[in-house]
Amino acid sequence: MNLFLRLFYVLAAGFFRERLKVLDTSILNLAVFPNDLDIYGHMNNGRYLTLMDLGRMDLIVRTGLGKTAGQNRWKPLVRPPLYNA
Repeated sequence: MNLFLRLFYVLAAGFFRERLKVLDTSILNLAVFPNDLDIYGHMNNGRYLTLMDLGRMDLIVRTGLGKTAGQNRWKPLVRPPLYNA
């Protein structure tokens, strides 16, 4: 249930935040709650990627692509940044 509340918060807040261009950066400040952690006190990969989906939804709402994506049945993908190791 916690993830649905976060999703509704991100979607609702996205309508009131400044609009973005498609190539702009969207930044969300989220807190890690105790139920986000595994028994070792770490955030696992599944929960991390779920929180990354919230960033994707924020970007879609703030760029105005939500309506267009829904009409065309697009499934937006976000490529993570590449790091040079």
